[in-house]
Amino acid sequence: MKIKITGAIKKTNEDMINNMGKSIVGFLINWGVSAGTGFLFQILIMAGLILFIFENIWCYIAGSLIAAIFGIILFCLIELLEYGVYVFYLEITRKEDVRYSVLFSWKNNIKKIILFQILKIIKIALYWIPVCALLFIPNWFVNSEKEPNVFGMTLIILSAVFIIRKMQIYNLGFYIIHDNPEVGVFEVYRKIRLLTRGKFWNISLLFLIFLGIILVSLCVVWVGVIIGVPYILILFSNYYNILTEKTDEEY
Repeated sequence: MKIKITGAIKKTNEDMINNMGKSIVGFLINWGVSAGTGFLFQILIMAGLILFIFENIWCYIAGSLIAAIFGIILFCLIELLEYGVYVFYLEITRKEDVRYSVLFSWKNNIKKIILFQILKIIKIALYWIPVCALLFIPNWFVNSEKEPNVFGMTLIILSAVFIIRKMQIYNLGFYIIHDNPEVGVFEVYRKIRLLTRGKFWNISLLFLIFLGIILVSLCVVWVGVIIGVPYILILFSNYYNILTEKTDEEY
């Protein structure tokens, strides 16, 4: 069955108008907590690296361990907060009375969310390596001066766009984890493949809309960002809702 993205856009416009205040406040809460958490743990990481000034092997080891431990904790917290914000906007598309506590609804799925994110990074890396090989190695031989040129910059932009698009597809896993808490991490990725199979053009159009909104939002700085980012997340949520409805009908 064909899925029209216009339906998701229409529903997103309605949801954004009806929940403008809540969408913006939710984004600001998530951004504030993420920024505050990141700043705090960066200070703790730097505190570990300060030990390097003593130029002692034990200080090097202790400083490295402190920086690594707090770095891992920071990574886990940021990923958990990312899950919470995706679920928050998913709930906005499904019901009007959404509490801000949903932003921290990761408590029951901590292990699965972190494993999902680690596997996502591994998958992106596995895509990135062959993409770099196919795009940059030919350029390396052609460009004898080994300096950046228009062709090389074009390859960089195209590869970055490809990876970002892939990451947006994998982020559908947040919704799947929320809706199917009983499934394993590998099953989450299998469901992502099922949902996106045969939807190349729709997903590409969705991604172009995502890029367009991001560019426009950046042009008007914070005013655009605090409206643009919630709109994008609501749009992704509505498209996921449409995908799952269509899949249920097909199977």
